[in-house]
Order: sequence, then structure tokens, then C-alpha cells
Amino acid sequence: MDAIGSLVVYALAAGAAVDLWRNGSLFAPLRARAESATLPGPLRELLGCDYCLTFQAALWLCLLFALPAATASPGWAAALGVVPQFLAAGRLARLLDGLLPARLRHDRPPSL
Repeated sequence: MDAIGSLVVYALAAGAAVDLWRNGSLFAPLRARAESATLPGPLRELLGCDYCLTFQAALWLCLLFALPAATASPGWAAALGVVPQFLAAGRLARLLDGLLPARLRHDRPPSL
């Protein structure tokens, strides 16, 4: 993938990671703990600020997946690229869903 394509994938993946953290029911217990007084102030503030968290998510995604993929064999590089692409695809699907008419959205109100 070229540099622009990678940038788009990692930008979407970082947004997806933040969405998962802030809105995912799977992370609700961890989110509650992070918002409590058990974590140090700066870490608690970082996890509570979507703006700050987006930069951190992008950094960690690059450190965990892009950097190792750059030095790995082609097979491992492809395997490491799956996670950011998976997150990016989910984020893109949510963004596109928001552009659809209300009757076609996934989160539409139930109809009788």
C-alpha cells in the first residue's frame, strides 16, 4: 500500500479505536475504571479526552502494526496489516451509514 493509502487506513483505524473505547459495551468496565480515581490524573484525562486519545491511538497503532510490518517478511507484513484495515473498514462503514437516509441506517428506530 502506498503512503497515502496507509495514512487513510491508519486515520480511520485510530478513529475506530477511539469509537470502540468510548462507545463499545465490551469496554464499559474498563472505561468505568479509567474514569474513576484509581488511575493517575494524566492517564485518566488522556482516556477521557477523545481529541487526545485519537493521537494516542494513531501512535500505538503505528508502533504495534506499521513499524513491525515495515521490517517483517511479506507474509508477516500482510498479517500485521489486517488489524488496522479491519478497524478502518468498520469505521468507514459507520461513517457511510451516517450518510444514508434514516430508513436505511443500521441504528434506525424499530418500525412496526
